Amino acid sequence: MSKVRIAATALASAFVGGALTFWWLSSTSDRAQENRNAVHVREELVPAQTLELEDNAGQPSASIALSDAYLTLTLYSGAPEPIAVNIYRDGRVGLILGTLTAIVEDEGYSLSDDTPGTHAIVGEWKSFKKNPNWLIRLRRLIPLDKRHSWKTFDDPDVLPTEDLELRNRKGWRFAAVGLDASGDPGIAFADSEGAVRAALLQRHPEYLPRAEPDWWDLALFDRSGKLRLSLELHSGKVPNLVVFADDVGSQYYADFHSGKLTPKDNESDAALSWIAPMKARPQRPIRLSDNRKRTMWSAP
Repeated sequence: MSKVRIAATALASAFVGGALTFWWLSSTSDRAQENRNAVHVREELVPAQTLELEDNAGQPSASIALSDAYLTLTLYSGAPEPIAVNIYRDGRVGLILGTLTAIVEDEGYSLSDDTPGTHAIVGEWKSFKKNPNWLIRLRRLIPLDKRHSWKTFDDPDVLPTEDLELRNRKGWRFAAVGLDASGDPGIAFADSEGAVRAALLQRHPEYLPRAEPDWWDLALFDRSGKLRLSLELHSGKVPNLVVFADDVGSQYYADFHSGKLTPKDNESDAALSWIAPMKARPQRPIRLSDNRKRTMWSAP
């Protein structure tokens, strides 16, 4: 057999193998979507307005202001500094916490603080996967709507017990409410492609006595579903912010005096000591209501 025929045969085999792999990956993701569609989740159309998360006494704990291009989640911590999260349709996420601003994008991050004498921290997410294999490169050719490689609302790490999805008039399914794997209530937010970018959970205190108030757990993700920023808000304590700057889960805190991310050795490292402590005392049950005070969802 000539060298030309051998090369042609090898090329044809590689093409057929690639096509079969492409078909398998596409059909697998299609089946995953079909299985998801088979599980009925209540859905509600929400025009541009402001939704409220409230406790059982009707006191607001958070608001969600919705527009066509982005939404703003505002947490009422009781402290003078605002806590707001902007989630855009294209996946960008911005966090404003008093004097601190954090931006999470797919390629990297930006953290800054308005306090005099501080320095901004800007960088790319570290990856230890230097040379992706041919299967990963081939998978990148699959249309985005067939990949489903990101976190969805009903992901085991988000809201496996998903009760309600919210969408706007343009079809953007921007949020879902439900319970996480521990039974804690929460709300998750997604970009226009369905990738979860932020999640707010109201958690029980880890240790007894249960008379202590719940606390808020805010997580920000990149498009692939990796956790990038974790903000813990406990009543009577300053906020605690951890940055996950690589793909192996290493924890860092923002050192604005040096302008660098520094590996976290203990919990106090990540405490934002210059930000006022949270005064709110989250209590259950909670409910989501629209601007007419109609209850859309509630959780014990």
